Amino acid sequence: MTAGVRTGRVRSSASQLLQAGLSVHRLGRLEEADRLYHESLAVEPRNPDAHQLLGLLALAQDQWVGARGHFARAVELVPKSAAYRSNYGHALRLLGELGRAESELRQAVAIDPSFGDGWVNLGLVLLDGDRIDEAIVALQSSVRCAPESALGHLNLGAALLRAGCFAEARTHCEKAIELAPHVVVAHRNLGIAAHQQGDLDGAKAAYRRALELGLPDPDVLTNLGVVLLRQGEIDPAIEVHERAVAAGPDLAATWLNRGTALQAAGRLAEAGASFERAVAINPEGPPLTALGSLMAEQGDFPGAIRAHERAIAWDPDFADGHWNLALALLGGGDLGRGWEEYEWRWRASSCRTTGPGYPWPQWPGPSAREGRLLVWKEQGLGDELLFLSCLPDLAGLGLAVTLLVSPRLVSLVGRSLPSVKVVPDLGNTGGFDWHLPLGSLPGHLRPTVAAFDGSGQFLVPAAARADEWRRRLDRLPPGKRVGICWRTGLLTAERQRHYPSLIDCEALWRVPGVVWVNLQYDECDAELGEVAARWGVVIHRWPGDDLRDDLEGVAALIAQLDGVVTAPTAVSSLAGAVGTPTWLIDSGSDWSSFGEDRSPWFPSIQVFRKGAGEAAFGPVVERVASDLARWTAGGQG
Repeated sequence: MTAGVRTGRVRSSASQLLQAGLSVHRLGRLEEADRLYHESLAVEPRNPDAHQLLGLLALAQDQWVGARGHFARAVELVPKSAAYRSNYGHALRLLGELGRAESELRQAVAIDPSFGDGWVNLGLVLLDGDRIDEAIVALQSSVRCAPESALGHLNLGAALLRAGCFAEARTHCEKAIELAPHVVVAHRNLGIAAHQQGDLDGAKAAYRRALELGLPDPDVLTNLGVVLLRQGEIDPAIEVHERAVAAGPDLAATWLNRGTALQAAGRLAEAGASFERAVAINPEGPPLTALGSLMAEQGDFPGAIRAHERAIAWDPDFADGHWNLALALLGGGDLGRGWEEYEWRWRASSCRTTGPGYPWPQWPGPSAREGRLLVWKEQGLGDELLFLSCLPDLAGLGLAVTLLVSPRLVSLVGRSLPSVKVVPDLGNTGGFDWHLPLGSLPGHLRPTVAAFDGSGQFLVPAAARADEWRRRLDRLPPGKRVGICWRTGLLTAERQRHYPSLIDCEALWRVPGVVWVNLQYDECDAELGEVAARWGVVIHRWPGDDLRDDLEGVAALIAQLDGVVTAPTAVSSLAGAVGTPTWLIDSGSDWSSFGEDRSPWFPSIQVFRKGAGEAAFGPVVERVASDLARWTAGGQG
């Protein structure tokens, strides 16, 4: 009896010490909690709860070795406790002992399959080992066991993000926020999921909420800045990236994205300095590629080539490095190496094209002069027209050529290339001996600038459409009929700096003897109205005409014009392909002229590019206007 009474008093004393420790632990008084837990353990050394609480206290202070020791002792004392094994496995995971951690956690969920925290910790171990599918299964079990656990939904959302399942990830992030509204990482992950879905407004709101709840996280700030830039909010994006740099000055990504925003604003010197800082911190592919692309935009092709070669040396399989090296080599006139690197386009993240998927071998070049060859479209309309200019040479090699082009080009190209079978789809065309993507054709037929010969004019507009446009243009006031197109239809905030606005073109409106005709193929009513209001210049157009998809009509119109002034768009390629004199306004980013003052593809195109250090379009437009004025006056244009 005496021994029993004594044992009861010891246990009561140990329990009271544990409760007191737990109370101050919850208040954040960690040193006091540690003292009380150890006093409890001194009274009752085999108390598993004391070891459990000391382990949790050690975890809270990032003392993972100590946590592992206490959790191991708790498991030794109570081997069938799912909670003890789960915490032990968690500590092992934090120490990088993933194999042992997984073993303990699988035992924990075997002991109690309904224990949600055990499934969460197992899922985290599997995520650490890049076993993402298995991790998702474990975390789904955690949510089934504890549907109101914010932790389960949070980690399942994170795993689904890594798997690229953005809609499902978003659902679980939203549920985690519903259950625990102030968890910063839940808002951050929700922002990432919305961002990946293309919901920029949703991403922006989530990132901002994460920043409101937590410290200025450089990753969240960087993501917010990227969203703002994509939405065209360039100045706010720069401000956010400045905050990201302040929060993470030693992170290459913060400097890299700051540079991208500054580049979008035309602040090229500052952008270059930011990219240089990113490279100094982390001399790997993405910072070097950004720096090289900026150099190419400024006309420094040798510098750009060196930067991209360094990126490739960092990782020989870095596709974006090879792709940007291709553009720098071509822009600098090194077509031999440039076309070779151009074949990396299928793997580059920034190139909007789909790789080959046909079962026939790829055509090896002019050495193969027999058989049926399928040449198929890729990339945008402007590039498609550039590469199509090589078809007359290909048709002369003796191959039976079938050309797969955009449906809106079929009749125009079919009339212009009668020896080639032109189709919008393969349909019943049967099999082929060879295939070749259209962008690979110049590598075989245009290995040097000298290999470009002739006028480049190969498109033949429909006679009836040409007559129709001639009659319309004859009804305009006297003067040179000059078409104008000033931007791409795929304009983004990042690309906007490469294209002038009609306000930038003020010098053109002062050129005498010009009757302007609209060739801009997207919505531009407000811009045309502003030119008329500010300068009294009418840019003529005919309502109802489709300048985007009716390429027969557009080609016929351009062929009847006296000239065209345009940015690098499909209009410039159409103008060159019908032989109309063209003034091309280049920001410096267009590789396709190979650094020449006249387009090797279409010699009727004269290239005017920004000078080094020119941020605004005013100076280059002035040069175009001066040359245009000489032309209208009867001089050489």
